[in-house]
Amino acid sequence: NKDEDKLYYNLALANINIENFDDAIEDLKKAISINNNYKYYRALGTTYFNKGDYEDAIENIRKAYSLNEKDVLSLNNAACYYAMVEHDIWRAYSNIESAYKDMPSDLDESLKEIITTNYDLIKNLYDKYVNDESTPIIVDGLKLIY
Repeated sequence: NKDEDKLYYNLALANINIENFDDAIEDLKKAISINNNYKYYRALGTTYFNKGDYEDAIENIRKAYSLNEKDVLSLNNAACYYAMVEHDIWRAYSNIESAYKDMPSDLDESLKEIITTNYDLIKNLYDKYVNDESTPIIVDGLKLIY
């Protein structure tokens, strides 16, 4: 069914798995045109991020969050963006702290692990930066979530 948004979302995820980001972006845009779902914007933002298109990445991550302010996965992604792209450790920490503290108990364990690992990495750098603002804002190992 060409009007089924989940079909395009699933096609996008398949394209992401083989790093075919351009087709994934088109699939996600088609899914969004059918259903303005925050998950689709989050996936689109992450796909743009992985392509190195950071302006479109944060725009879509913000859109996902605006559609669902309880989405800790979008907060996680925003934290990664602020740490890795803008090197704004204050904003990164604010986002990841909210994601970490607000994780729902029924969240998939693998997603909890990603958020917790990202929290630990960003918090460690944040603590160093608070004590010495000359600390370079470089965080390796952060993971975005589709």
